[in-house]
Amino acid sequence: MVHLVSRGSRSGLSFSPDFPSPMRNAQERNRIPAIWVAIMINIPEVLISELSLSPVERITHGRHGRRVSSFPSRKNRAGVMCDSLLESDFCLELERRRPVKNYTPQPFRITHLKTQTSYIPDFEVSYHNGRTELFEVKTETRYKKGKNPEKLELFASILRDCGYSLEIALDSAIRHTVKTSNLRTLYHQGYTVSDAESDHFKSNLKQWTSRELSISSLLAFGIDPKIIAHALFYEILLTDLSRPLTIHAMVRIAPEYEHKN
Repeated sequence: MVHLVSRGSRSGLSFSPDFPSPMRNAQERNRIPAIWVAIMINIPEVLISELSLSPVERITHGRHGRRVSSFPSRKNRAGVMCDSLLESDFCLELERRRPVKNYTPQPFRITHLKTQTSYIPDFEVSYHNGRTELFEVKTETRYKKGKNPEKLELFASILRDCGYSLEIALDSAIRHTVKTSNLRTLYHQGYTVSDAESDHFKSNLKQWTSRELSISSLLAFGIDPKIIAHALFYEILLTDLSRPLTIHAMVRIAPEYEHKN
């Protein structure tokens, strides 16, 4: 478990030895069921002769020597196999976005028959309002290199004709050194918080008289560290996550959970 700790003059969030690594490697993949759903998109009749669809085999190794990791997803209630740590960090963002219902890695392969070019989206993201988006997760360097832009433009156009949006998620938008580190820690510390525990905490916020408190004050009031972590990750409580997170950090209640006079 991750604990809020104070060590001499330095205070902060840290992983205790008994907590598993946040991004589990391929050796763990048999212990965590991977999300694999062959969700086939609807191809308009006029395009059926130009395109083919096929399922994608489960990820077992990273491309270009990258390590496979299994991200423990709350929204999917299972492990999501990622073939890079950047994809794992993107999963953190998807977990945090309230409109996101669930998401699937590498949902299908689509082939343009004329050019015999194939493409596999990195993620299909489903939203609570019924909308679906496809995402390509890339570093800026890899995105600008080789034929990637042209290939992605081709399939973005094809998928648009099929009624689907293909978005590019670059590392510059996903990764922020301190913030991403904080989010990883908060997510894994608060991972086991149930919906009932979260709802109970949110209902109690309406009784708070202070608009801003330190994390150390919340701990002194007896609030479970995992609840604090959960609340900060899901923006029930707000703080500046672009700075190193310590027990002295000040937090405030998100406006929608404040007591209304």
